[in-house]
Amino acid sequence: MPLENSGIEASKYWSQLIRGLEVLHVTFHCINSFGKGIEIRGNPEDDVDSSIKNSNNSSSSNSSSSSSSSSSSGSSCSSSSDSSVKNSSSSCSSRVVAVVEVVVAVVVVAVVVVVVVAVVVVVKVVVVVVVVVVVVVVVVVVVVVAVVAVVLVVVVAVVVAVVGVVVVAVVAV
Repeated sequence: MPLENSGIEASKYWSQLIRGLEVLHVTFHCINSFGKGIEIRGNPEDDVDSSIKNSNNSSSSNSSSSSSSSSSSGSSCSSSSDSSVKNSSSSCSSRVVAVVEVVVAVVVVAVVVVVVVAVVVVVKVVVVVVVVVVVVVVVVVVVVVAVVAVVLVVVVAVVVAVVGVVVVAVVAV
């Protein structure tokens, strides 16, 4: 087996190892995010697929080089995989931030709706209380006017009776 072919084979194994580590890293990162109760929208496999494509591109370009550059291809492959893992982690983080922003917006809207409903309920209760108070005051005023009218009628009747008795007594005398 020629020396160049052994370098290509080593580069293939190295790229497969890098791909496996990238898949594990993205998987653990997303599981950790789910474990914190934050939903990640989208497909984490897309991040893995893009990082695998990046790794394949770098490994294919590295595999075309000679065996003397196999050690340098390994280092460039690892640096490209590091950047693809960072990219997948940052995209996962940006998704988490977007979900948090949506949750905050939903909570704000829910609080506004609750406050508006509470204000409407309080206004209705206040209106009902005011109407009841007005009705009670009107009833009390009507009752007081009726009592005063009855008292006046009784007083007038008594005065008329007394005056009548006095007049009859004076006339009789």
